[in-house]
Amino acid sequence: MSDLQLIRNCAPTLAGMKIGSLFNAREREEAQVNLWLKRWNALLNEKGVYVRCLRYNGRAALMYVYREAALNERMREPEVQALMRRLRYPAGGIAGKIDHLSAHLNAHPEFPHEIGLFLGYPLEDVCGFIQKKGRDYKCSGCWKVYGDAEKAKACFKKYHRCTAHYVKHYQKGGTLCQLTV
Repeated sequence: MSDLQLIRNCAPTLAGMKIGSLFNAREREEAQVNLWLKRWNALLNEKGVYVRCLRYNGRAALMYVYREAALNERMREPEVQALMRRLRYPAGGIAGKIDHLSAHLNAHPEFPHEIGLFLGYPLEDVCGFIQKKGRDYKCSGCWKVYGDAEKAKACFKKYHRCTAHYVKHYQKGGTLCQLTV
């Protein structure tokens, strides 16, 4: 794992444009995963960004980087709460919801479709994916789009530009802390 890997995969979240990001990091030692988690959280928590390992299988860690305030706000939306209840997520704070998501990821090989809610995808697209089982989408990029395709395409471009900008600045000597707003 490295700061560059985090930046490449999570720049829009670090920039405050996105609720959360996921990435797989190859790591044979769980102790190393925990060291990276400790380091990143020490650097980023004061900026409202948190890092969790959702799943570790002895070869790789599925890392979740998220903006706590934005995720809290998202989970308070009535339509999101209704979907989370239908999917049997616990009531209460986001820690319990992330724990539930992690437990699902560890118990089942497939990703739960509602993971898009934790990443900031439009509710219409998350529900469309669930209802249509990932088929018949209008377009795809960072996610499969069932709602406003033009808005999503503009968002995909914005995320791509952000990532390119962040990687460039990191390679020129910018630090993870400097790049996190």
